Amino acid sequence: MTRFVEAVSLNRTGWLVVRDTATLEVVREVSLITGRFPSIDEVSCLTDDGELLAAAESRRGITSVHVVRGPRDRVAFAAEHVRAWFQGDRAYVASGSSVARLQLWGGSLEPVAQIPAGLGSIEVSRDEGHVGGVRYGGSMRGNPPSEVVVVRSADGSVDPFALRGWNDSGDVHWLDERHVVYLPGGADDDRAHVLSLPGLVRAGGFRGWYTATSTIVHGCARGVGWGTLFTACLPDGPARTRRLVGPETFTVTSVSGHVTLAGAR
Repeated sequence: MTRFVEAVSLNRTGWLVVRDTATLEVVREVSLITGRFPSIDEVSCLTDDGELLAAAESRRGITSVHVVRGPRDRVAFAAEHVRAWFQGDRAYVASGSSVARLQLWGGSLEPVAQIPAGLGSIEVSRDEGHVGGVRYGGSMRGNPPSEVVVVRSADGSVDPFALRGWNDSGDVHWLDERHVVYLPGGADDDRAHVLSLPGLVRAGGFRGWYTATSTIVHGCARGVGWGTLFTACLPDGPARTRRLVGPETFTVTSVSGHVTLAGAR
């Protein structure tokens, strides 16, 4: 709980900044080995003291995963047309048809599951037995609506859950190994769903949720969008809101069970 890391592109260079959680003072700064004007998509603290960090960067169609120990940065993985993200101390990479766990030290990929094409907002269950995501539908008449999709890693079997709208955003999170949560992203459907396995049976949900990003902390959903903090205890809510200072707060994450917000003012 004493350190957190943030990313910034400054003077055409990518930087990771470690701050003290209590005071927000800078503990250290590390410049990344990047090209000019990088886009740093995700960062993660891999140790409590903030000495070991990871970052996912994208530039000109190439995604790179950095591992930073002290002042030294190295690129553990780089590939075209893939997405990389972090879940706790694990890193994952998704291509068009598969999800793999990335070994941060050696850079090798260990297959987890085959996934349908076009799957977004992907998250792997803690035991890696399932992969969840959203297959976004089209907003044109006649196109199918969006749906939550869960893939069983062992055999690639797919369970879909049809949503009522055509959300082109929204987040999927695992509440535990048997329950997945869908939190809508502010398009034309504000219904959140808690779905149980097998079969994606609805086990709870509530209305009034529309966030740009979200997370789950201690069984409660948290999210931010358009200057508002959203909170809902699972599985049945309701969604509660609180206005934030300024409209530009756009990121929410969990730091050791506490909620951290980031944005611009």
